[in-house]
Amino acid sequence: MTFLTQQARTADLVALSRYHDEGIEDWCAYIEPGEAILQIGRPVLIVPPGIEALAVRRIVVAWKDTRESRRTLTDAISFLKEADEVLLVEVADEDDGSVRDVAQYLGRHGISCTPLRRSLSATSIAAQLLGIARVEGVDLVIAGAYGHSRMREMIFGSVTRSLLEQTPVCCLMSH
Repeated sequence: MTFLTQQARTADLVALSRYHDEGIEDWCAYIEPGEAILQIGRPVLIVPPGIEALAVRRIVVAWKDTRESRRTLTDAISFLKEADEVLLVEVADEDDGSVRDVAQYLGRHGISCTPLRRSLSATSIAAQLLGIARVEGVDLVIAGAYGHSRMREMIFGSVTRSLLEQTPVCCLMSH
């Protein structure tokens, strides 16, 4: 991880595989994506097995009004500008107006997006985001990473961990 952190100081983006394969004798195959996101200070593109190219035609931005989401949104501007369609998704019980504010912010960057709000339900936030991604046929999910303490996330789980483990498409995350 030390070598990757050093190399990341001059990188705009770090791409990592979601899984490591047993038996591969490559040090890159053993980097834990969650730890990399926390340590390297750069956006990380998590690539699931079987993905060989990223088209970036349709993107889901998982929005929550947090420092991590704001940082990731800024890190993702170049991807968002290339997309044909951007869905800005917030899963929350209360509408604080932040989705509309972010849609306007993206508009000032020349990015048209469709804001979507979903209510919290028995289905996890990650499951709702992945469901939207599947139904909409997205190429990329953009989400802030690790907005809660590591202890809380270890006990209760997290959207970040669920996305890292389950997303079938590439996922861009920042902390």
